Amino acid sequence: MRYPFLCLTFISVCNLSLWSQNIRVGPYLQDANTNSITIMWETNAIDESIIKWGTTSDLGNASLGTFVTGSGLSRVHTVVVNGLSP
Repeated sequence: MRYPFLCLTFISVCNLSLWSQNIRVGPYLQDANTNSITIMWETNAIDESIIKWGTTSDLGNASLGTFVTGSGLSRVHTVVVNGLSP
């Protein structure tokens, strides 16, 4: 009975590595305005484009964005953050 548990644990650990991401190009800022800014970055595969932001450690705001497929399987993410104070 011990071997099925070990096998299940091994499969779970292997699956975690499939869901991890590597940032290929770190976040960089574009098109800064008085009340908004565009943030872009590139990952190896993750499709979600979200920036959480705020004036406290709780953040409290989230901005969703889009991605396009870059070279290979990479994803170039773009999120516009609106509602900023100068």
